[in-house]
Amino acid sequence: MRYRVHPGQLTRRPVKQLEAKLEVRRRFRDAIDLRTRARLVPAAAADLLLGATAYDLAYALAPIDAIEAVACFERAVAFDPSIRTDERGARFRRKCARVRWTSSPDLDALPSLSTLGTVVAATWALIALGVYVAVRVAARHVGGS
Repeated sequence: MRYRVHPGQLTRRPVKQLEAKLEVRRRFRDAIDLRTRARLVPAAAADLLLGATAYDLAYALAPIDAIEAVACFERAVAFDPSIRTDERGARFRRKCARVRWTSSPDLDALPSLSTLGTVVAATWALIALGVYVAVRVAARHVGGS
């Protein structure tokens, strides 16, 4: 038996793999048997499966793209409302909180220095910091002589 491994395969990219899985399940959600005209998968079971897959995708997206992860989580809840209140919902909220606390800040969300008052306050803060450092250095030299 041989197994080919290459960088572009889906098993090495879990988000792409889950997106593909979700798309396939979405396509076959309403599939019917052409002879009997009956659904191949009952609607309730298909929705639970779609919800679980959308949740897995949201969880995988959380460290990469928080906004898309939350949107995907809401889609999962639309398929299966119990996701919001069971352990999966709590796990997703903990993961989002952990990502938020351990990641670098979004530079677009930081306050801008567009107003004159903000610029003046920032300038005075830098001057005060400079004076503090100068006093500490001078005190160290005086004490060390």
